[in-house]
Amino acid sequence: MSVADMAMIGDRTHDHIGANANGVAGIGVLSGDGSRTELEAENPVLIAKTSTDISAILKK
Repeated sequence: MSVADMAMIGDRTHDHIGANANGVAGIGVLSGDGSRTELEAENPVLIAKTSTDISAILKK
C-alpha cells in the first residue's frame, strides 16, 4: 500500500496538517469538534457531515 492509497479522516486542523505534511489525502468530518471553516483552511479533499457519509462516498 502506498500513500496514494490512503486517506486520513479527522475533525480538527491538526489532523489535516499532519495529513498534508505526509502527502496523505485528508477527509474532514463535521461530527467532531472542528468547524467547517477550520477544516477548509487545510484544504481536505472532502468534508462530510458524518463518518457514515464518508463510508457511503467511499463505497461508490
